[in-house]
Amino acid sequence: MKNIVGLSGFGDSIYLEPLARREIESAMPGEEIAIHTNHPDVFAHLPAKKLPYNRKPDNAIKYSYLAGKANPKTTQLEDMGYVNTDEFMIKHSPIALLVCGYPAMGSQDDLVPEKQVVEKIVAEIKAKGYQVLHIGNGSKEEYKGATKIVSINYFQTVAMFKGADLIVCQQGWGTAMAEGLNKKCLVIFSHNFRTNHNPFLAQITPDKVCCKKSTFFMWDNEQKALPDEI
Repeated sequence: MKNIVGLSGFGDSIYLEPLARREIESAMPGEEIAIHTNHPDVFAHLPAKKLPYNRKPDNAIKYSYLAGKANPKTTQLEDMGYVNTDEFMIKHSPIALLVCGYPAMGSQDDLVPEKQVVEKIVAEIKAKGYQVLHIGNGSKEEYKGATKIVSINYFQTVAMFKGADLIVCQQGWGTAMAEGLNKKCLVIFSHNFRTNHNPFLAQITPDKVCCKKSTFFMWDNEQKALPDEI
C-alpha cells in the first residue's frame, strides 16, 4: 500500500491535497493508497483510505516544507514539491446547501415538503458525492445526512450560496437567492399547499417560481428521479 503523509495541521492538509491527488492519478492499477491525516474531510473526494495521522507510516511518500524553510530563495509551495504556483489548485467534494423545513408566507407549514422525501433526496445527492449543509435558520426539522448550520446574517448567507455547487430548497427565499446568484437549484414543492384554503397559495406553480434554466423542481408526492444535471 502506498502511504501519503504531510504535516499534521489543517493548512498543511490543504497544501497536500493536490499532491495527494497527483499520487492517486499516477498509481498503478489496483494499487491501494492511504492518506494519513488529522483532517479527512479535505480528502473526502479522493479514492483513497483516510487513516489517522501517522508521521512515519511504512512505505511513505512524504511532503513537507520544513526542510526548505531556511532558504529565502524558495516559496513554501516549492518546498512542498510544486514545480510552479499554478500547480497548487485544490479540489473538494461538491457542496449542496439544503434550505428547508421552515414555515413561510404567514407561518404556512403547508409549504414544507415531506421530511422523508427530503431525506431521500439528501441521500441521493450524497451518493453523487455532495456534502450537504442544512441552513437551519427558522427550520423546525433536522434532516438525516445533512449537517445543520445557522447563518448569522445576510452576507454570510450570500457567501455560503456563492460557495455552493447546488441549492436544494423548498419554495421560498432559497429559490430567490439561488436564481439571483445563478446557482444550480432543485426546488422541492409540497403537495399540501395545493389544497390550502388560502387562494394565494394555489397560484404558486413551478412555472411561476422556477424562472431560470438552472432551476429544476419536483413534487414531494411524486416518484421522480433527480435531474441528470444534478
